[in-house]
Amino acid sequence: MLDSLGRGVSGARVEGGVLGARWAAAEAVTDASGAFRLDGLAAGPCWLAAVATPSPHAPAAPVRAVGGASDVVLRVGNAADVVLSVVDPAGSPVVGADVTFTLDWRPSGREAPTSEFRATSDVAGRATLLAVPAESVGKLEVRPPTQVDLAAVVRKGTRLTSTESIRLPAAYTVSGRVERDGAGVANASVLLVTRSITAPETWLDARVKTDQDGRFVIPHVPMGRATLRLANRTRWDRRPTLSHDPVAVVSPEARGVVLRASKFADVGFTVDGAAGRALHLHANGPDPDREELTADEHGRFEWIEAADVPHELWIPPTPEDPRVAYAAAYIPGPTPPTLTLTAPGVARFRRPAFEGGQVDGATVED
Repeated sequence: MLDSLGRGVSGARVEGGVLGARWAAAEAVTDASGAFRLDGLAAGPCWLAAVATPSPHAPAAPVRAVGGASDVVLRVGNAADVVLSVVDPAGSPVVGADVTFTLDWRPSGREAPTSEFRATSDVAGRATLLAVPAESVGKLEVRPPTQVDLAAVVRKGTRLTSTESIRLPAAYTVSGRVERDGAGVANASVLLVTRSITAPETWLDARVKTDQDGRFVIPHVPMGRATLRLANRTRWDRRPTLSHDPVAVVSPEARGVVLRASKFADVGFTVDGAAGRALHLHANGPDPDREELTADEHGRFEWIEAADVPHELWIPPTPEDPRVAYAAAYIPGPTPPTLTLTAPGVARFRRPAFEGGQVDGATVED
């Protein structure tokens, strides 16, 4: 292993493995001259990488080699400390912010954690990342302490300089409750996704669990609207025919929300003359996904884990049979839907439209 001036680097840890293998198969530490030997590698293509190097050297870029080779050279670059200044929107220092810089590169053919550099901002808002490789590119994450209403900053493909200034945008806290039949639902998964309008590099993708009363709190949400999604829990050994996750939109002006957890039921029903026909399902909500069922030879449909929200049901015509069946807003439950194949015509119905949040329905023709 050589440095940028061609001198041997001692005390560095080197790993190697078979190309395409998940984990390293061998490791060694360089001696005083920078030499190393990896024993136990299989013959054939492999990868080598310096995973730990003494200061001020940066980890060497990974190289490919062949098991049994004796002329492999790993070159390390120079490294330097990077000082980041973390401030709030008013320019005041932020104490206790967590700073992480993760290198983008990975040794070819393996799946191992990339090199990370971490620091915490002091009373002056300064966080020092030690021995960062020169000209390195990676993901910079600056996350505020829990007690302040500031949003995190995440920059991908960042090349750090010796000094950086990071301004954390203002944020707010979202709270709410997950209910079913008026009672709180414990241990429900709530997902929040948002991206700041004023700072595109600021975003949040969070998942939290509700407490025993069904309540949840999500801090550090960037200013602007955010989407909440309730991940409905179903039996892991059964796949629902059509998934439906309730959603809501929150903002700094409307921070609280109630998400209604669906109840599920298996629904089986028969439509005369529908043997082998397709039935299209559409949940009348923000999720535009459609699914379809196929009737058996007796015209019977089996709907697995149907959520108790309005669904649009539609049996389209076929070249052999122009008759259709339609239901505008069937709510799955003990009573199966009533569908009858009839001659096609024109029907008017109301379908809810969503654009960030629910708005008034629009009358359409079908």
